[in-house]
This record gives sequence, C-alpha cells and structure tokens, in this order.
Amino acid sequence: MHFARSEIDASLKIFSVFGIMSSVLLLSSTAYAVLTLNQRPVDYSSPLTVSSVLFAGLIDAAFVIIGSLAVLFARMEEDRRGILGFFVFIASVFAILGSIAALYAPGP
Repeated sequence: MHFARSEIDASLKIFSVFGIMSSVLLLSSTAYAVLTLNQRPVDYSSPLTVSSVLFAGLIDAAFVIIGSLAVLFARMEEDRRGILGFFVFIASVFAILGSIAALYAPGP
C-alpha cells in the first residue's frame, strides 16, 4: 500500500507528514530533557512531577504517529479520514508546543 493513493487529499498527506515530523521532534526534545534533568536536583514532593509531564509528551507523540499512519494507510471513508486528519493536526500542534516547552522551560 502506497500513501500516494488518489483518494487521499494533498492537505491530508501534508498534515500527516507534519504530524510525524512534529512527533519525532517531541520525542527528541523529550529525550534531551530527560538527559539534562538527570543533572539537576528534583523536588519529588511536588504533585506534578517532571516525569509525569514528560510521560504525557511521550503519549501525545505516540498518538500522533499512530494517527498519522492511520490517515495515510488505513481504509476509511473520506469524511472520517478528514476528521482524523484534523485531530492529528491539532495534536501535532500540541506536540510542537510541548517540544518547545521541553527545550526552553527552566528546570526544577
């Protein structure tokens, strides 16, 4: 199955590829944050720890990658594919914001 099928719009292809790229960026920035946070003291008494925020970023990245691959390769109606593509785009915007926050946010 090739993703350049005729029934997929060009905008859905672009959103899906953008989603995969943003998820890879989020995963790499999360890995960078984990490596740099190991060098700082961590306050474990906080109810919202850094690890829970990083774990949420990993879950978002996984959902965006799975959703993007589903938009590209799964057989579904055009309307459902468009709705899923829209949600993948919104989640990829959150992935970009999460990667910026993971890279530029001050440590604990």
